[in-house]
Amino acid sequence: MKKLVFFGIVLMLLAFTAKITVASELKDSDKANKVSVLKFEFDDYGSDEEWQSIPMSEAGEHVLGESIAKKFCLVQKLYVSRIPVGPGNPGMRTFIRKPYIYNSLRKLDNYFKKSVRKNTCSKDEALRIINHVLDVVIAIPSHDTMAFEKALKDSKSIESKVELYKNTILNTL
Repeated sequence: MKKLVFFGIVLMLLAFTAKITVASELKDSDKANKVSVLKFEFDDYGSDEEWQSIPMSEAGEHVLGESIAKKFCLVQKLYVSRIPVGPGNPGMRTFIRKPYIYNSLRKLDNYFKKSVRKNTCSKDEALRIINHVLDVVIAIPSHDTMAFEKALKDSKSIESKVELYKNTILNTL
């Protein structure tokens, strides 16, 4: 009798875990579909003068050109700060503001650099996409971006991140 009850409980647990697995797989596929549908809108207060005033000696070089290098330098200034660890310690602690946005930009940059080198993507297409992504990233450090960051976190592939940035509209003021 005990074996029968134990066997029944095990079967119920197996059936329950199978339902949970199927439900989680459905949720994951729903997330992937939602990322491509999401649209975001942010105000852009105009930062053209800011990145254009950066000297090339400070910006460095970039595969996609001078303007992209200057924009990356500005992103570095906006999102990364270094503070001393403590008195007497020469080390510095790095804080990244809005890490999902910053890290997605770095992933996209690496992806498009490799794509241009391997000729899987044209330089003009990569320049157009990275330029828009940089414009978005430069425009939003002071905005409430919780939903945008969550969408970036949920998007696992490069293509879904690109679609998310493409679906982001900047309202110039």
